[in-house]
Amino acid sequence: TIEEKTQSLVDKFDFKKVTKIVGGGKVRQESCYNGVYACEECDIIMIHDGARPFVKKEVKAISRRNYQAAIDFFESGIQMGILRHMPVILLTEIVFNNVATFTRMILLEEIEFSEDLLRKTIQSSWDSVKIN
Repeated sequence: TIEEKTQSLVDKFDFKKVTKIVGGGKVRQESCYNGVYACEECDIIMIHDGARPFVKKEVKAISRRNYQAAIDFFESGIQMGILRHMPVILLTEIVFNNVATFTRMILLEEIEFSEDLLRKTIQSSWDSVKIN
């Protein structure tokens, strides 16, 4: 099982902070439920909303195709000296993930939508990748 494989890695590398390994679900909500349900006597539970690290090459190719216009835009921005010289995929992630996180937080009702906050989110994303 995945839990056994994970435990073997914990043992192999002698990780000290791992106290329990809990199997995920078919969807994020199931995984969160499994993790919360497995907690015993917890005052605070934190859930990391991380991307899956083992993505197949085919998925990466589809993702690149979907982002191709943005990738071309960022590459030309680097060549023109407008954007910071860093991997294009990183530029793409910086800009789009901030807006995606903003949208997710609104949908989950963690923050209230405001055009000003959206404008600031987009502006800070651009400010982090462009050259002054």
